[in-house]
Formats: sequence, C-alpha cells, structure tokens
Amino acid sequence: MRGAHCKKILIEELKKKPVVEAACLKAGVGRTAFYDWKKKDPKFAKAVELALQFGKDFVSDIAEMQLLNAIKSGDFRALALWLKTHKKEYGNRMEIEGALTLIEELSPEKKEVVKRSLALANLTLNNHE
Repeated sequence: MRGAHCKKILIEELKKKPVVEAACLKAGVGRTAFYDWKKKDPKFAKAVELALQFGKDFVSDIAEMQLLNAIKSGDFRALALWLKTHKKEYGNRMEIEGALTLIEELSPEKKEVVKRSLALANLTLNNHE
C-alpha cells in the first residue's frame, strides 16, 4: 500500500513542480525507486509523463504572467523578449551570401529526388532545373 500512496504523492507533486528530485523528496522516495516504478509500471509511467507535461504547462503559465507583469512595468528586456518570440520581424535573422559550385552532375533520378524534396519543403530550384 505504501508504494501506491507514494506514487499518488509523486504524481500530484509533479503536477505542481515538474522536478523529479523535488517530487521524490516530498514523497519520501528515492530517485532509484521512482525510476524503477516508472520502468516496471506502464500505468505509472504514463501518469508521470502526463503530470510532467501538466507541471511544465503550469510553470510556463506562471512565467508568462511574470513576463506580462514585467512588460506592464516597462522592463525593456521583457518587451524585447516578447517581441522577439512573438513577432517575426523582431526575431533573429541570418543572411547568407555566396555561390555554389557544381562538382558533379546529378543523375536524373537524384534530380527527381531533390525536386520532390524541395516540393515537400515548399521550395523551388529557381531556374536550376
């Protein structure tokens, strides 16, 4: 019965704070036991993954609220971070210039593979057919 009770505590703690070490301390369980249970009990493993995701989302919500509070208070770094991650025109850009030198001609089969790959990536060869 102790194992079931500890597993329940672990899941609840991971939902609040997605840190295995912290959850193990709260439940009074060693990390080795935690990972052993996770390995041997698929139901527990699934519950752990869901709890970790829930916990990460919870912490992200808190972080976003703190970021919004910083933006409201005029923190320039917070403003820059928000714009950089939410507006394409403020994000990092990289320009690459150069020329390509053809070392060997591609076979028709390889050309077709390249064309299909570019089409799947929504790109074109730009007159280099």
